[in-house]
Amino acid sequence: MSLCSQVKRFIENGVDASLSDQDKRAALNFSAAEGHDQVVDYLLASKASAGSCDVCISCFKELLF
Repeated sequence: MSLCSQVKRFIENGVDASLSDQDKRAALNFSAAEGHDQVVDYLLASKASAGSCDVCISCFKELLF
């Protein structure tokens, strides 16, 4: 089963698409940081919160250089 299929199953079974961990990092943040485009698209379609931002230093450096 693909990661996106697993996420869909969780959401379809009532898991909140905007849940975050103790550091306030949401599934949307993790999925985007790991390059899981299909999961990101599904979470956004499921109304997952995109308001929080989890900036990774190495990602930020890549944007600058």
